[in-house]
Amino acid sequence: MGLVPPPEKSAMVGYGSFDVVVDVLEKLFDERDYACGERFTACDVYLGSQIMWGTSFGTLPKRPSFQAYADRLGKREAYRRGKDIDNRLIAEMQPANPA
Repeated sequence: MGLVPPPEKSAMVGYGSFDVVVDVLEKLFDERDYACGERFTACDVYLGSQIMWGTSFGTLPKRPSFQAYADRLGKREAYRRGKDIDNRLIAEMQPANPA
């Protein structure tokens, strides 16, 4: 999918491959529940939102470990409260009598 850097530059800043990053993330979530191990951290707020958005809108491939990670995040009480707030605000913005 992405461009592959020359092997001698693949570890340098500014080089890399989308496919390699996706594979690394897939392996990470095959081996652990959260980005930094068994505990939810601020990293999961960012990474989780990117994975959930990306797999929903097709900018990131759907992989089983990504779905399992998203499911874990979606079960968190704070996530559910945030989604409830979002849904309420969205409903308030909708016209009362759609045409």
